[in-house]
Amino acid sequence: MKYESIVNEQKDVLGIRILESDVADTDPDEIAKLLAEFGLVVFKKVITPLEVYHSWQLSLGYHQLGDIWCNDREFPIFYLVTHRQLTEFDEGLFGHGELDWHCNILFTPDGEEIVGLYGKQCQKGADTIISNSIPLWKNLSPEKQSLYSSLKLKITNLIDQTYEKKAAHYSLPTDNLKDFDRKRSKLDITKAINFEAKNANLYLPPRFTKQHLVRLTPSHPRGTRGLYFPHLNLVCLADGDGNPIENHQAEYQEIKRNYVDSGRYLYRHTWETGDIVLMDQLTTIHKREPIDPSVPRELLRTACWYKTNLRQHFKRSI
Repeated sequence: MKYESIVNEQKDVLGIRILESDVADTDPDEIAKLLAEFGLVVFKKVITPLEVYHSWQLSLGYHQLGDIWCNDREFPIFYLVTHRQLTEFDEGLFGHGELDWHCNILFTPDGEEIVGLYGKQCQKGADTIISNSIPLWKNLSPEKQSLYSSLKLKITNLIDQTYEKKAAHYSLPTDNLKDFDRKRSKLDITKAINFEAKNANLYLPPRFTKQHLVRLTPSHPRGTRGLYFPHLNLVCLADGDGNPIENHQAEYQEIKRNYVDSGRYLYRHTWETGDIVLMDQLTTIHKREPIDPSVPRELLRTACWYKTNLRQHFKRSI
């Protein structure tokens, strides 16, 4: 398998670009290892048929069917991200406007760890921007690494309690939101359609909560060091008991400035048909620029867990 590093001006590695044009020519386990190590894997303009990509995704990780309005009917592990009308009343998932910084695991702290996007129908603009904390972590001083390893994040869905006082993305229609929350509340790695571990008791019961306390530095199942930082839903940086640390506002602003606002660790993906972007959700956040509603656009979204044979532990990650 041939690949190259995606680097910035400072020579930080922001991700990996796979040079094969057919996903079927790659080993899913090797791709998963690269993804965990570097946080981002990009394929450009692949020629792989969707049915083959579907099978490859099932080899990449554990998938649990959402069974909600925006799932593809033929390949239900795909969520249709589009402003196309899927039913008389419903368009696809996150089909319009802009999406601000977010990640998949929010409110489901044991949720899927990998998100994939496949460019089925693309338009100019509406880029996806990924911020990668893995190279940031490597550039931190030992003192900062030690501090961040001791901190927790207090997370909420109540906008007025957060640092930024803004929503991560637009609200879904009420019925769609209930459907989406129902799906999230039932997430369980052991209920994946391709779960293959002989001992399901290795995995702790899943959690679904709109307000919770998690690690700033995740215990990644592959041992990767980085930051879990869904900052638009962050109430405060806290100690192990959930109490705000003394200088939490200033410490938060420093992390946000270095990780997000500086632009140093950002990768911008301009979509072309056939592109695939895989993102580790424990160590990256992403956003999308506004969609032109007059131009067709459809991405196929997947979400999965790292497989048992690749995991170094089965404890809580965040």
